[in-house]
Amino acid sequence: MKLRHTVYMLALLGVVATPSHAISAKYRAQLERSGCTQVTELQGCDIHKTKADNATTERQHISAFLRDSVLNQPTDAAYEALNGYGFTNPAPLKWVKGKYAVYLTINQKDVVTNATVKP
Repeated sequence: MKLRHTVYMLALLGVVATPSHAISAKYRAQLERSGCTQVTELQGCDIHKTKADNATTERQHISAFLRDSVLNQPTDAAYEALNGYGFTNPAPLKWVKGKYAVYLTINQKDVVTNATVKP
C-alpha cells in the first residue's frame, strides 16, 4: 500500500513539474505577425492577416461605427454609443480607444455633425 502511494505521488510530481505551453509556437508566431492577442482575436482580429491589414480593418470598423451610431445623433446618444463601443472621454469632444482618437464636432442643437478618426 505504501509503495502504491509513493508511485502516485511521483506520478503527480512528474505532471506538475512538466512545463505546459498554452499555445503552440505556430499560433504564437501568427499572433506576433498579425498584431493580435488571444483576447483581440476573439474580438475580430484576424491572425491570418498582417498587423497593417488588421489596423486598416480596425479603422474601417471604427469609421463604420461612427457613421452608423454617432454622426447626426444627439450628443447624449452619441456619447452612450461611444462608451458602449469601448471609448473613453479624456477631454471635451475627444474620445479614445486604444491607439485611435475620435474628435467630434457638435452644432448648436447638440447634434454630432462630424467625427474625425486619428491613429
